[in-house]
Amino acid sequence: MDKEDQEIELQRTAHHEAGHFVASYILTPSSYRGAVTIRADQKARTLGTCRSEAPWSAGDHKDEVVGYFAGYVAEKRYDPTASPDGSWSDDEKAREILVLLGEEALEGEYRARADTFVANHWAAIEALAEELLKQDEIRGSEEAEIIIDIARGEATAADLETYRRVCRPNY
Repeated sequence: MDKEDQEIELQRTAHHEAGHFVASYILTPSSYRGAVTIRADQKARTLGTCRSEAPWSAGDHKDEVVGYFAGYVAEKRYDPTASPDGSWSDDEKAREILVLLGEEALEGEYRARADTFVANHWAAIEALAEELLKQDEIRGSEEAEIIIDIARGEATAADLETYRRVCRPNY
């Protein structure tokens, strides 16, 4: 893979992982606390990860499905030529939940919900993806949440700078 292809893949991965994180934060803000990275993990066979440190609650399963689908939807919105091949594990996890819910026949509806979610929160996804491209990883959710809130008009760049000055003095 040449340098240009690597850059495109990194952009796709950033948007994919940002899609997961934004969905998790907005759909279930009280249960999600984690990190997001675009560092490849050869062992896990992933190009990036959106980690959760707290489990989803039983009532969040439908939103969890939307969150799994939101990664590829965001990647595809960024680059319409993106292949779904990298989303196989997300799709597998979402389908397992749909089977448990007895709603596997509604997969198309859940994918449509993910499409709508990504369209409605694209500015936040783009902002987080841009930051991921600068840092590779955002540990803990507070910094990522402030970035999302700035895009939503609920925080300011000064809030982010204050957070970084206090919590990440070596930023």
